[in-house]
Amino acid sequence: MKLEIWSDPVCPWCFLGNARLQQAIAEAGTSPFQISWRPFQLDPDMPPTGRDAGDHLNALFGDRARVDALHERIAELGRQSGIRFDFAARKRIVNTRNAHRLAFWAGQQGRADAVMDRLFAGNFTQGLDISDPDVLADIAAQAGMQRDQVRAQLASDTDTAEVSQTEASGRAMGISGVPFYVLADRYALSGAQDKSVWSQVISDIAAGKIA
Repeated sequence: MKLEIWSDPVCPWCFLGNARLQQAIAEAGTSPFQISWRPFQLDPDMPPTGRDAGDHLNALFGDRARVDALHERIAELGRQSGIRFDFAARKRIVNTRNAHRLAFWAGQQGRADAVMDRLFAGNFTQGLDISDPDVLADIAAQAGMQRDQVRAQLASDTDTAEVSQTEASGRAMGISGVPFYVLADRYALSGAQDKSVWSQVISDIAAGKIA
């Protein structure tokens, strides 16, 4: 069954939501989903060089104490879902346009899941700059793509317009935050759903209740 996931690799809730989805799939022992990743930039006006993470988040949430409390809450939820957040390692909040271009190319090769896993982990666990073309090319290679080809594409404007148009179509649908899931072009789920929700969806698909 078709499952579109609108996401941004700098969104912690997207990382968490994907971990919960994958946990439910693993427990079911099979996946009924044909997943397509769709681009959504949380901050499309982010400068190409990004912003200092501390300054950006303090401005967004008001003060350091609130940021720290949010990070601890997300980190604990991550531990419960088998993923690790290391917010201290992330020095900058980056522009994700090129990361979305990479995910688009990966989707054409059936490697988008592997690329998105590495983008999430690179940003949130390893503190990598996932706007850096060399970092993105390395991630592509780790997912089985051709590093040199990806590096050359990143140096051009290949598919920049296509990715922007896809993101615009999501916003036109009314998507204003991610993660956002569209199942079979008919059902929508917003936010990092609990594993139990996905387990029920998988069960309902198997029983023919969702078609």
